[in-house]
Amino acid sequence: MSLQRIQEMNILIEPDAAALFEGMHPTAQSRAIERLISLQTKPMLLDAVQMRRLLLPEAKLIKRIERPTEFSVHDLSAAWSSRFAALQQLLLKRPEMTGTVSIAAAGGRCTIVGQVKKGKCTELEDPTGSVEIITDKQLLSDDVIAATGRAENGAFKAEEIFFPDVPLRETTNCSGTLGIGMEGDFIIKPDGTAWWDVGGLIIMVHKADWNALADQLGVPASQVPVELLTRRHLAAAPWDLVEQVPDILIALGIAETATSYKGTAVIGVQEKALIDLATRKVLA
Repeated sequence: MSLQRIQEMNILIEPDAAALFEGMHPTAQSRAIERLISLQTKPMLLDAVQMRRLLLPEAKLIKRIERPTEFSVHDLSAAWSSRFAALQQLLLKRPEMTGTVSIAAAGGRCTIVGQVKKGKCTELEDPTGSVEIITDKQLLSDDVIAATGRAENGAFKAEEIFFPDVPLRETTNCSGTLGIGMEGDFIIKPDGTAWWDVGGLIIMVHKADWNALADQLGVPASQVPVELLTRRHLAAAPWDLVEQVPDILIALGIAETATSYKGTAVIGVQEKALIDLATRKVLA
């Protein structure tokens, strides 16, 4: 693919931009030219930054979580059942899960898996029944957990609590910048909860009432995104599963903060941000 196609559009090209173009795969070159052709107002001059953005693939929406506006009782029941089954399977894959029994069969020392229900007391329930659970661990309603302990006197005294959690993975990066509601090599609109493919990275964007969740968990708001990753849900059941583990979690509405959890970068931003995808640092 020749630079002549760009020059035929009466666009000047800086030397660095030309070198960048000529060093790219023909697929990327074709993408850049197609984007230029589609522009109603074309630039008079292309520099290296502009050329890079033309050559890079666009951010692709993978999945968006939206609560249905209309649903039947059957739809709701199916969503709850599917959610519980998915989180239960993640828990049962953990090496610690030995001697697991249903709640109805719990007796003596054992391990049970269930969904947390909060009322006058905190209960754990599965399709076979429910039991009051006694633990010092801060739990959210609709958490699906495994508990090891002792069932006696109509209650379950938990000695250890397990969450579905995300697996430990190697950190992956790509070059370029990610604009959240602003210009960048890749651009994502901060609109609801969604997963994006950005240069091969899986980016998840989520906004929640972080302060309310922080109060329930007894942790700072900046720590809540990590707590949700350990639980593999977004505290908006039943349509809130975190099935695909993100490389980067963008927590909208949290003062700028950045941490890493098992290979996932957790970055808190208010409304807009520019993030370096190579270093995972907030640039603006």
